[in-house]
Amino acid sequence: MFSVFSNELYKIFHSKKIYVFSAIIVALAGIMFLGDMPIKASDLLVKEFLITLLPIFFAIIIAESFTEEYKAGTLKLTLLHPISRTHYLLGKILALIPIGLFLVGLSGILGFLVDFIKLGSSGININNVADLFAKGVLSLFPILAFSMIILLLSLILNSSGAVIGGTFGFMILFQLLAVFAVKYNMENLIITNYFNMFFDGSNGITGLGVVAAYLLGFLVLSLVFFNRKDIAE
Repeated sequence: MFSVFSNELYKIFHSKKIYVFSAIIVALAGIMFLGDMPIKASDLLVKEFLITLLPIFFAIIIAESFTEEYKAGTLKLTLLHPISRTHYLLGKILALIPIGLFLVGLSGILGFLVDFIKLGSSGININNVADLFAKGVLSLFPILAFSMIILLLSLILNSSGAVIGGTFGFMILFQLLAVFAVKYNMENLIITNYFNMFFDGSNGITGLGVVAAYLLGFLVLSLVFFNRKDIAE
């Protein structure tokens, strides 16, 4: 599993996607430096932009990891080595965590740099820095839970474009469901409502339980489907 994990990290950090996404974050920081924002750049970059864009970036990585490898036939060759499908899948999923940590760190550093340049030392407080980074890191938990839905979708479909399109579709669907769920007091079941849960300080134990249910539920479904999938077809 560690070999899959390290190989996936190598591929991601040697792909153009991670640098394009990093460039987008740098560009957003530049816009905040030039513009007059109502809140601090660090809060806006991490809480709003990163939390919104990271699920899409994870979807792109997942789509390439499975649908493209399956279509190219490299997935079949990889599974000829002495590694179980479960370990293979888990290794790829775990590789998303350091990628997320890197992007949270980049967003936070750039945001605080903009705050320091525009506001001076008054724009940075060590407690606020630690708090923002901690909440950004914890926010990877609900985003990973949502990504497990995309993982199952990528195992079912054979097109990375369809998976990415499906990601946007699910995000829109969950937003629509959130509107109707309020009427029936079921908004706590919508996973996208939890992307900012650690910033808002809401939902508590119930929120953690729902997020864990999504993560484990769709992970198990993905493992079952992947172990039964005919890779040689």
